[in-house]
Amino acid sequence: MTAARPALERDATELLVEELTTLFARLAILARSADDGPALNTTQRLALIALAAAEPIRLQALAARIDTSSPTASRAVEGLVEAGLAERVTDPEDRRAVQIRLTDHGRGLIGERRRRVAATLEPALLTLPAAERARLVALLAGLNSALPA
Repeated sequence: MTAARPALERDATELLVEELTTLFARLAILARSADDGPALNTTQRLALIALAAAEPIRLQALAARIDTSSPTASRAVEGLVEAGLAERVTDPEDRRAVQIRLTDHGRGLIGERRRRVAATLEPALLTLPAAERARLVALLAGLNSALPA
């Protein structure tokens, strides 16, 4: 049994979660508004982002990464393949297996989307002093590494 956290720590953590949740929602809206590529559903968007971070990847690993079932991930990948954003390739370590990877078009779409989002975020980030931006990078990296894969 773990000891209860002090009320002040719990309150601060709850406030942080609330602020992060609001920020993530606003960033998701911003990212969607910056996307003028093919119409993708949420699972396809998540799969595309996951592929950009870890490709090539087997379908089951992709499904786990985006927290969905293999059939749902398979449908998402099929849509990405049809849109020319991803492709299935033979796994070089197990020729019976298939991996999914981005096409050049998919990589270009992700890169362009990131550039548009960055252009929108940069003015807000530049309002912070350089030391605060550096600290924010370190904090976000620490939070990202503490999350489950």
